[in-house]
Amino acid sequence: MKDYYQTLGVSRFASAADIRTAYRKLVRELHPDKNPDPQAHELIREVNEAYEVLSNDTKRQAYDNRFNYPELEIEINEPVVVHRDPAYRRRAKPATSARPAVDGQLELKKRIVAKTHFFFFAGTLLSVFLSFDYFLEPVASTETIVGFRSENFRRSYQDYLLTSSGGELKIAYEDRISLRQGQQIVIYSSRLLTIQRKAVVPAEDPIILTNLATLYGNFLFVPVMLTISSVLGLVAARFSGVEFRLNLLIANAFLLIFTLVLIIIH
Repeated sequence: MKDYYQTLGVSRFASAADIRTAYRKLVRELHPDKNPDPQAHELIREVNEAYEVLSNDTKRQAYDNRFNYPELEIEINEPVVVHRDPAYRRRAKPATSARPAVDGQLELKKRIVAKTHFFFFAGTLLSVFLSFDYFLEPVASTETIVGFRSENFRRSYQDYLLTSSGGELKIAYEDRISLRQGQQIVIYSSRLLTIQRKAVVPAEDPIILTNLATLYGNFLFVPVMLTISSVLGLVAARFSGVEFRLNLLIANAFLLIFTLVLIIIH
């Protein structure tokens, strides 16, 4: 495919004025009166051809699309001209069947989905590992409650339980009023990532702490949603449109990053 910009010696972002100036300069240089070269006639024909396309906004846009996406075989069509005289009623010639214009945004979305599809694979692998870690027999550690502390979050308070190992657990206010310093507490953590799953204060009526802000506690829904979006993304690669896959990809990437953050800060 001919590069009309190279023929005129201008960049692909040249303005209409720059294209006109370059064209006039080349016409003067290749004119038979100044250039006796036998090839000048053929060169000036190519210059005229390039200028005819690049000086017309509609033709230039169609040419750019065809140049950027040669596999789509876009045709350059003349725009329909409306006569200025209202009395002029000649019916315009029916337009020939042309291929639809390239949807640049759609092509961009396809490229993004193709290059970032690995997020679905990464999410699936991480989901399998987390499932394995979650369903393994947890490790239990017995500690002593050594104190409590509270933090003020705007109009609410958050209570924490301090353990003899130096750790702390976020607890609900209902649990706080039921606990006291010196009590024993059993903390169950996952075997591989040591993520807290639950905490129990043994007694005749055991107290189960219900506000563990961990990946296997209050945020258990995150790996569940990650699993669903990852598997669905792999399946949807063949059966759904690019819009759906892109939206699913964004959600999957967010869930994957959020899951990794929760693993790191546990």
